[in-house]
Amino acid sequence: MINTIRQIKQGNSKAFKAIFDRYWNIVYRFTGLYLMDNYEKEEITQQVFIKLWEKRELLDEEKDLDGLLFIITRNLIFNHIRKSINEEKLAETLQLATEASNEIEQGIEAEDLKKYIDKLVHMLPERQRTACRRMEVFDNSASMSGLLL
Repeated sequence: MINTIRQIKQGNSKAFKAIFDRYWNIVYRFTGLYLMDNYEKEEITQQVFIKLWEKRELLDEEKDLDGLLFIITRNLIFNHIRKSINEEKLAETLQLATEASNEIEQGIEAEDLKKYIDKLVHMLPERQRTACRRMEVFDNSASMSGLLL
């Protein structure tokens, strides 16, 4: 194993392929302890070996490769889970903000409509204005008392 790690450090792709073939299933099964989705498990497993290749110069020939792969896998899984939780919270926050924005917009539209109607009523002759105001008072009273639905 020491010789294989030394070869990987030197950029030997055949030595890396041997490690990949030996450990791929082990890493994949380990990801299954934390992740259910097969696509996510494969992605994390691929990332483990990409990270191993990218950091190959830092490999210590005297240390156990199993432990290193375990640490890399665990960290990638935890980062993935953390990111997923943050994305879910963001989506939930955006949904709540959109709903609140819609409610505010509807309130503004209702207020604008009321102002426009008031303006139109103000343009009516006095008798019609009085009749409209009485209708408005009646509607408000009726809705408060539950007469109108």
